[in-house]
Amino acid sequence: MDNYVILEEICQTQFSKILKVKNKKTKSIVVLKQIMQKNSEESPNKETLREILVMMNFSHPHIVKYNSVFVYKLNVVIEMEYCVTTLSNLIRFISKPFHTGQIKKIIRSIAEGLKYLHENDIMHRDLKPGNILINENCDIKLGDFGSSRIITPSIKEVTPQIGTKWYKAPEIIFGKKDYGKYVDIWSFGCLAAELFMLEPLFPGNTDFEMVNFIFSLLGYSHEDEEFLKPQIKFEYIEKKENSLQSTLDCADSDFIDLLNKMLVVNYEKRISINEVLEHEFLKSDKEYMNVNLPI
Repeated sequence: MDNYVILEEICQTQFSKILKVKNKKTKSIVVLKQIMQKNSEESPNKETLREILVMMNFSHPHIVKYNSVFVYKLNVVIEMEYCVTTLSNLIRFISKPFHTGQIKKIIRSIAEGLKYLHENDIMHRDLKPGNILINENCDIKLGDFGSSRIITPSIKEVTPQIGTKWYKAPEIIFGKKDYGKYVDIWSFGCLAAELFMLEPLFPGNTDFEMVNFIFSLLGYSHEDEEFLKPQIKFEYIEKKENSLQSTLDCADSDFIDLLNKMLVVNYEKRISINEVLEHEFLKSDKEYMNVNLPI
């Protein structure tokens, strides 16, 4: 820690402390994530080790760069690039709605970062506005990889606690053992809708409330029941043809079409990340990638 000047404590949780610092050697402003250990005999938890192993080998313009890892007073410390804000802060404090160019920039940036992860057999598993970081140049980057996991043919584990409730895919909520990278597409769809609404699409306080929000908007069929295999009986609900258009009344038809292909209860029928990038909503001249964001 002698190589750093602490400028600000960004936040502290039960498990970590995030510091904004200046690296004395490089003269650059960076972030230190200090993983808190309860005692000297405790080993770093598997989420910390997974995050380090995943991120130290990756480099992409839309993924937060992890520079180095060291140990300080028995705590693991990760140095990573500094970003000035998060997408959740933009949504919370924006004075007027995002315009279409800004929304396209955000969605394409996230999609390109997510494509890189999926091509390297990594699923993020916790996509949400708070984990989308933005630097001073308005570059958008995926962050927080503590829940990430290497993609295998079948996960074969029940992990209903993975992810953040409002962005959690139905297969995770229902504890399915065979899920994969399409959990990220669902979370991405929820996040994309929030860019228009400026509030969560499925703001349930419990998993049961989440399910009711999802089924009320997207419908619930016999096919969905066969796929999810819920332990309790849910009433079948026919999906209304313009349900998403009615909810996001200011969004154009291309965006609604993209959402309809991302937010599908059966993940086998969800759009892939490559198809997101090739979708009509993002296929203009891409000049929107140069627009500024209200940081």
